This record gives sequence, structure tokens and C-alpha cells, in this order.
Amino acid sequence: VLNMVNVIPAFNLPRLYHRPAAGQDSQTSPAGEMLAATPGLTRVHWDEARRLAPLPIPLPQEYPQGALGLFRGQTVDFILAYTCVTAARQPLTHYVLLTTEALRQAAGRVRALLPLAQVDAPPDPAEKTLAPQRFAINTPPTEDEQAGDLLALTLAVRDNFEAIEGMLAALVQGIPLGIVQGPRDLDTQLAFLQGLLALLPVPARFGVTFATFVRRPEATPVQIAFLANDAPPEGRLIYDWQTSRLIGQPPEDPYSRFIVSQLRLDATVAVQQM
Repeated sequence: VLNMVNVIPAFNLPRLYHRPAAGQDSQTSPAGEMLAATPGLTRVHWDEARRLAPLPIPLPQEYPQGALGLFRGQTVDFILAYTCVTAARQPLTHYVLLTTEALRQAAGRVRALLPLAQVDAPPDPAEKTLAPQRFAINTPPTEDEQAGDLLALTLAVRDNFEAIEGMLAALVQGIPLGIVQGPRDLDTQLAFLQGLLALLPVPARFGVTFATFVRRPEATPVQIAFLANDAPPEGRLIYDWQTSRLIGQPPEDPYSRFIVSQLRLDATVAVQQM
């Protein structure tokens, strides 16, 4: 008898490559060209990705790993964007179209999204058809993994639990969060994001949008933004990475106060309370 219990679905995710026009990036100019795409994707998807997932291309000497962002779509559920300058010195944006179900499977593990989008080698200019990206995470996040993410977060903020509580309250209450003077290393950025998301109940983690390189916060519709400019914008709660302090008044939130009170005791205890 076949055992069909706990069969984890795999997702084949459509994607496309975009090259901005010379001297421009995806955010300041919608011009450019679609280099290659998964069969079934059209200019409609290309236009939607550029319009709704505005992730500029960072300078490789400042952001050697490129930038990653997760945005809400319109005809698709979510758009994962990765921007970089390739080894051939070409600016490139890689868009991967994500379903809600695929993101639910990720359960806030944003580091697992990076291999879907990261471009290691320049695309072959003769190759106009892309295979979809296969995505499957076979297990839900374990207690130990989540506790590890929370410990990494507390180290990153130098044990400033008030800052953690304020950032979590902003997420819960729907107030955008900006990080200034932050790291430019993508692994460090994603570890921080994964720690923040680990404070939310698992079902609430999938839909939190973010971008690791934001020049124009007013035109970048994400909940968590690593800001390239250190001048705090209006309308966002700001976390200053260098001082480990919040700029602005975070909202009051009972859930955040409770979870962080548990985190002060023990990371595993906090995970068990979610």
C-alpha cells in the first residue's frame, strides 16, 4: 500500500531575466529588454515584475552578493527579485514568480529563497527559454532551527530586546520597518530577516515582504527595507544597525511584548509559545 501521508509538493516556478537599459536600473527606468523567460511568460508578466518589484542594481564593490527582494504581485501572488552585476559586467535582474503555497512551505526561511533567484553565471545570450526553478522544502522549521534564528537575531541587535519588541510590533501592526547603516552582506541581511520572521507564528511568516537594497523607500512597497540612504524616511519605524537602537516610537502590541518576554528567558521557550 502506498503511503501518501506527508507528501511535500514541489513547485516549478516560472522566471525571467531582465536587462535594464544602459546607465539605468529597473527602478528609475522601465526600459530595457527581457533576455529570456520560462515558456508561458509574456511581456505582461515582464511589465508587472518591473513595475511591482522595483529592486535597483547595487554596485558590486559595495554589495558583492547583489540584492534580494520579495514583493506582492498583481496577476501572480508574489515576485522574488534578485539584482546584480554579472561577471561579464552586465547589470541583470532575475524575477521568479512565487505562489502563496510555495511561500507557505518556506515558512519564513528567507535564506532558502536565495538559491531560487541568485545568478552565479551570466545567462547565455543565445538561450531565450528558461527552465522553471524547482522549489521544495521537505520539512517544516524545527524548534532548534527557529531557536537558532532567534539567538542570531539577539546577537545581531546586541541583546537590545526593546528594539526587537519594537520591530516585531511594527510587523504585527503593519507599520513599515527601515534599517539604516545596515550590513551590505546578503547572508547577514537574510539571517536578520529570518530571525525577525521567526518571532511571528508560522502561518503569519509567509507574506512579509522585504528588500535588501532600497534607494527610494517611498516607491518600494515592502514591509522591511534595508535603506541605502541613512536619512530616515517618513512613515517608517527605523532601526539603526550601528547603534542597535530604534528611531521613532514603535506601536504598543501585546503579542510582541509577550513573545519578547519569553525570548528574554530562553529562545526555545519563545518558539514553544508561538
